[in-house]
Amino acid sequence: MSCLKLLFQLAQSKINAAITKCQLIRFIKQSLLNNTALDQRTAKTFIQYIESCLPKDEEAVQFEAAKSICELFEVFGSVIEVEVAFQVLVQLAQNSGKPVYKFAAIRVINKVSAKQPRLVSLCQSELETLITDPNRSVASMAISTLLKTCNEDQVQKLLKQISTYLPELGIEFKIETIQSMGQLYHRIPQKAGIMLKFLSDCLKDDPNMSFRESVVDAITEICPQQREHALMILSEHIEDCEHAHIQCKILDFLAREGPLAKNPSSYIRFIYNRVNLEKAVIRAAAVSALATFAHRVEGLRQSIILLLRKCLNDSDDEVRERAFFYLSVLGETDGILEDNSTLSTES
Repeated sequence: MSCLKLLFQLAQSKINAAITKCQLIRFIKQSLLNNTALDQRTAKTFIQYIESCLPKDEEAVQFEAAKSICELFEVFGSVIEVEVAFQVLVQLAQNSGKPVYKFAAIRVINKVSAKQPRLVSLCQSELETLITDPNRSVASMAISTLLKTCNEDQVQKLLKQISTYLPELGIEFKIETIQSMGQLYHRIPQKAGIMLKFLSDCLKDDPNMSFRESVVDAITEICPQQREHALMILSEHIEDCEHAHIQCKILDFLAREGPLAKNPSSYIRFIYNRVNLEKAVIRAAAVSALATFAHRVEGLRQSIILLLRKCLNDSDDEVRERAFFYLSVLGETDGILEDNSTLSTES
C-alpha cells in the first residue's frame, strides 16, 4: 500500500527527467497488472498519467508509454485508449532518427498484430515503407508484421518485395520471415500456391541448414491445401539436399502425405534413390517410408516388397533390420526364413 501511495503521488507531480518518467511508467504498469482490484480512482490516475506521456515527450518516454498501454489493453480492454498509443508506435517506427527506437516500436507492433490485426491494417502503407529501411533488423520485422496482417490482394505484391530483400537479411530474421508464412497461410489459405512458389525459390537461395529446415517446415504446414505441389517440391529437394536431418524429415513427410496423393507411385522413385545413394541413417528412413507406402497403398505393395527385399543385402545393420521388420509386418518373410534355415543347416 505504501508503494502504491508513493506511485500515486509521483503520478500527480511534475517530473522532468526522461529516465525517471520511464521507470515510473514501468512501476505503474506493473502495479496495474499485479493489482487488478485497485480502486477506480487510483487506476484512473495511473492510466491518465501514462496517456499523458504519449504526446510531445522524449522518444524514450513516448515508447515506454505506448508499449505499456498496449500491454495494459490486453488486460483492461476498452478502458484503455489503445489507438493513440498505437499511432505513436507507428510514428516512432517511421520517423525516429534512432534505429533502436524504430526497431523497438516495430517489434511491439509485431506483437500487437497477433491479437489486434485490425489496428495494424490501418497502417499498412507506413509499414510497407519500412521494408526498404537501411537497417535490416527494422526491415525484417516490418516484413514479418506485414505477413501477419496483409489481405488477400496484397499477398503476391508483398512476397515479390520480400524476395528482393530476403538475401540481405541475417539468418535469424530470414527464419522469422519464413515462420510468418505459416500464419499467413492460415489466414489466407487460398493463396497457398503463391506461397509455395516463394518457398520453393527460398530452398534454392540459401544453403544454411536452419533456414532450409524452416522452409521445409513451412511447406509441410501448407501441404494440405496444395498436396501435390508441396510433395513434388520436397521430393525434388532431397535430390540436392546435403543435410541428413532435413532429408529424414522430408522422407517422413512423404510417408505421411504421399499415399494420399492422386498418384502415389510418382514419389517412390525419389524415396528409393535414397536407398541407393545416401548414408545409412537416410537409407533407414527411406526403408520406413517405402514400407508406409506398401501398407497404405494396396496397388503398390508387391512392387515395394521387391524393393524392400533388395534392402536385406544392405551393408548397414539398421537398414537390414528395418527391411526385415517391415517385410514381417507385411507377411512377406517366408522365402527369407527358408533361406536362413538352409544356411544354418549347411553351416
